[in-house]
Amino acid sequence: MDLATDGARGLEKLRAGSVDLVVLDLMLPQVHGLAILRELQTLTPRPPPVIIVTGYYSDEDMEGKMLALPGVGAFLKKPIDAERLLSSIRRLLG
Repeated sequence: MDLATDGARGLEKLRAGSVDLVVLDLMLPQVHGLAILRELQTLTPRPPPVIIVTGYYSDEDMEGKMLALPGVGAFLKKPIDAERLLSSIRRLLG
């Protein structure tokens, strides 16, 4: 497991190595999570699955919109339920 505390470091880590799964917060310092998601889609022929987590979900249809984005396999609202996160990870990694 590798951790980045802001969007710029997250992009550095994605560019530097092999990634099996990304748990991505939308509201990151320096680089927004959606910009990271777009960049991720260009890095490899088969980008890793992404779990989006956010505390921002005022839009009633936010989950559907997020799940429709390329590469997004799960959408979790904060506070995150650990069992739901683990279930999503298991499902996406097979």
